[in-house]
Amino acid sequence: MEFYRNQKKSNQLVLIYVGIIALLLGILLYSTGLISDRYLPKPAVISGIGVLIFTFCLIKSLIAAKDKSPMISLKPEGITSRVTPASKAAGLINWKDIEELSLTKMGADVLVTLHLSNVDHYKAMISRKLSKMAVSNNTDENGHFLVYLTASHIDFNAEELLEKINAYGPKNK
Repeated sequence: MEFYRNQKKSNQLVLIYVGIIALLLGILLYSTGLISDRYLPKPAVISGIGVLIFTFCLIKSLIAAKDKSPMISLKPEGITSRVTPASKAAGLINWKDIEELSLTKMGADVLVTLHLSNVDHYKAMISRKLSKMAVSNNTDENGHFLVYLTASHIDFNAEELLEKINAYGPKNK
């Protein structure tokens, strides 16, 4: 079972980035004195840095939108995911290592949380591809390693993703 990128959500994100870049460019032009007679160095620097950052994010979003590979794959062996940096770095997460599945609210997003046994294996995999900070203090009260999946890139919400994983996963454990 494979879940692909929701193109509508990707297009909305691109439009948001373009809007923010246009706003920051307006601030930059005003702050540098091209539109007004005043030079404002702090807003010029801040808006210039913002334009660079959001342009980088826009380019990454456009590149990612062209990728047609699945964002989440449920296979007989386990789950592979590309929706968060940690889930991507973990590679194949075996069904036998998933002790529990739950929902976690972080900011405005609801995430599917995978509680994993075999902590050392997944910590090593993730810290090899990401920094050590990505794996520090990322365990629950039972000592299981936590990996989060977001549904913000795919066609349905986190509750539906959790249901689909629960329906597919336990029979393959």
